Amino acid sequence: MANKLITKEASELAREIVTIGLAEGASEFQVKIRDTHANYIRFANSEIHQFSQDNIRELKLVALINKRKGLSLVVPTTDGGLKKSIRNLVSATKVNSDDPDQLSFYPTGKAYRELELVDESFKSWDQEFMAETVKKVIHSAHEVDSSVKNVSGMLQTMNHKFVLMNSQELFLSTNQTEFWYGVDILAKKGKNTGRNSQGETNRFAHNIPFFDLAETAAKFAVLGINPVKLEPGDYTAILDYYAVLEPLVFINLGLSGLFVKQHRSFLARKIGQKVFSNKFNLKHSPFLTPLVTSKPFDDEGVPTKEFYFIKEGVVESLAHNRLTAFQMEKVPNGCGYESERTSFGIPTATLLEPSRDHTFEDLVQEIENGILISRLYYSNWANPMAGILTGTTRNGFFKIESGEITTALHPMRHTTSIFEMFGEGLELANKIHQPPMQMMPGVQSIMVPALKTSKMHMTTYAN
Repeated sequence: MANKLITKEASELAREIVTIGLAEGASEFQVKIRDTHANYIRFANSEIHQFSQDNIRELKLVALINKRKGLSLVVPTTDGGLKKSIRNLVSATKVNSDDPDQLSFYPTGKAYRELELVDESFKSWDQEFMAETVKKVIHSAHEVDSSVKNVSGMLQTMNHKFVLMNSQELFLSTNQTEFWYGVDILAKKGKNTGRNSQGETNRFAHNIPFFDLAETAAKFAVLGINPVKLEPGDYTAILDYYAVLEPLVFINLGLSGLFVKQHRSFLARKIGQKVFSNKFNLKHSPFLTPLVTSKPFDDEGVPTKEFYFIKEGVVESLAHNRLTAFQMEKVPNGCGYESERTSFGIPTATLLEPSRDHTFEDLVQEIENGILISRLYYSNWANPMAGILTGTTRNGFFKIESGEITTALHPMRHTTSIFEMFGEGLELANKIHQPPMQMMPGVQSIMVPALKTSKMHMTTYAN
């Protein structure tokens, strides 16, 4: 028997599901439908070793019965199975406990929003084209130097179609493409090795310099051979864009209205205060189209908008979902994030604004005696409420002398106040990047420039 329901176009299927959910006894019902078409290719040891293709439809169903909530994640295979999932969800919701903080779905009334951000070249990124691109990437890296021994990485293309509908008549639709690219280079001379990683994520393939990134990674990997040890201490440092990403993740988490309300954020007592350099401007940028999480609404259906979380070093705004906005007497600002188990407000499309006139090379040339950190890893709080962060250098750590990158350095751990890292003396480069990393929920999409900081406190040597 044909499955006429689950094969329907997403917006039509959403309407049917909401109707079924209400008929089963839910007072309110919501469905999110995500259709994904993805091609994924991995390469290692300078050879392609995996290609996969996914075509999947995923549903997230939410039922409300007064103050009781039920949630179910479904990958539908039959009409009967989908209807049974809806029925079971409503039955489970009836016996769930009341949640006094539960809000009705947003909004009351009718709204419709849609977003189309599609790179039409996506259609040509089939297995053959992707394999040919990867072969050219591998070749361009090996051309840099004979010591380049291993080129590894991944290339992924995705087309997401997303629909959200609920019984309050809210209807949202997006159709977007994404391109993810990362390359990791290992160079070797004798027993000594050097390594470097580069990568970009973007809605549009033409914005990703595939071969330039491979060549840059190869050059730094070659330079990283034969590292020497650096004396522990405080250093002026260049953080390349990958290294900037990890501390920014912790700042984003600190801007969550939930964590501030619970006094778990290092920014809890600093709202309205100047805590960073006046050159530090962190902006919520949901309409910056290269960002892979740019969209006109958040996970709760609240319209998104541009605003500054931190402007000229002053903490101006927090990220709220509807609940923390209600509890803290604020207005929801389009930062609602929902996972399978929880929901809260967190920045999901942030831009650390670059400078207008400093290139990466300019920043290096300004340093008489300092260091370059290509990437930070294993980052965590050493003292979360004081804003002291620790982590290790990885895949590229170098000495800068008289404005030039000179010597490879042995990996080290740093323990640095985030207020000092982004404090006075901060200078930012003029080019922004979106590294392909999904480190924590809700902070997958951050665009950052490289920067110069006047203080990185380097402590011990890392393996």
